[in-house]
Amino acid sequence: MDIPVEIVIKELWKDNKKFSKSSWGRLNFFVGPNGTGKSLFAEQLHKQLESCNYKSLYLNAERLYGFEKTPYDSFGMGVAKGGFDTQNLDRLLVSSTENHLSGGAFIKLKKRMDLRITIQSTISQLFDRELNIDERSGQLYFTLYKKGFGEKYDLRMHESSGLKQIISLLVFLYDDSYDFLIIDEPELHLHPQFQMFLLNEMRKIIDDPNTNPNKCFFIFTHSPNFIDIRDIADIENCVIFHHNTPTFISQDDVNADNKYDLESLIPKLNSYLKQFLFATDPVFVEGNTDQQIFSLILNKINIPFDAVGHSILDVGGKEKFAFFYKINKLLKINAKFIADLDIIFYKTKLLQSISEYSDCSVYLNEEGITEPIMQYIGKFKKQNSMR
Repeated sequence: MDIPVEIVIKELWKDNKKFSKSSWGRLNFFVGPNGTGKSLFAEQLHKQLESCNYKSLYLNAERLYGFEKTPYDSFGMGVAKGGFDTQNLDRLLVSSTENHLSGGAFIKLKKRMDLRITIQSTISQLFDRELNIDERSGQLYFTLYKKGFGEKYDLRMHESSGLKQIISLLVFLYDDSYDFLIIDEPELHLHPQFQMFLLNEMRKIIDDPNTNPNKCFFIFTHSPNFIDIRDIADIENCVIFHHNTPTFISQDDVNADNKYDLESLIPKLNSYLKQFLFATDPVFVEGNTDQQIFSLILNKINIPFDAVGHSILDVGGKEKFAFFYKINKLLKINAKFIADLDIIFYKTKLLQSISEYSDCSVYLNEEGITEPIMQYIGKFKKQNSMR
């Protein structure tokens, strides 16, 4: 979809640099460490979409306010302490939407039978529970009943945050009245299996011709389980936050050679290797032994490696270095690669890849080596093969 978005976060991005992107998929991922501006970005994105007359809904990371188990009086009173006032459901729904909260999802369950039936069926299948809506003395309550286990119980008071998150998120996923759904940290309180379940539900909605054909999802996440990369388009729909303006791969960046390398990389991006998208400075090594050795050394000398934005990732063999080298270059991620010196004697695509970028030549020039990098490597190989 062609939707011009321009965002500036003066508090975090140097020199008032501007993020600009026009091409978006129906499922978009935003990743990066804490403190890099993702939540501020999500708020601005929502405002821009609304200013263009799109129907946008933004759910922030504090969305369960009002549906906590305990009302914390020192910090405000949860609106659902005594149930929802049936005379004020419309006002509460508007307030929930304006404050980017998810409590409005439960009011929608009362107002829309279609959503209620779908959610009740899903919760029954996933958790073997019946979800009910009760009205008592002008108040609206939500209760659950675990089949074969006695009496029904209050959802707000006696159920986990995770299940309340799932119910509310599913309501907004299935609600076609919004064109754009922006979710900050959809993984909150969720078991990894349910994170993947929600992501798969988004995929089903996108692929279903009977749903809103314009509905798009913008996912701001810290969880590799919420990054679903199946083809090059999914990689192009990833926005990476560093400590400056976010980066992404545009269609213009993907030539025939890049396309082949990216397509080769996609099947290798399991949950472990997708961590490189979240690290500010990932370090790639050849194998598991290398990863363990470097991690042990860093722990021994008390360097909080992961906490400062690094991750040591093994790629499973030197022949896979080239794919990760190229995608990190395209995404402008400051990655490092540690390999045995014998890598230059193998016919890998890494040598070809590093010759395409100036970084290595700049490094050699700083070391007093002015000849082209491939010529220098060729000379090195010849000298060492004669020994």
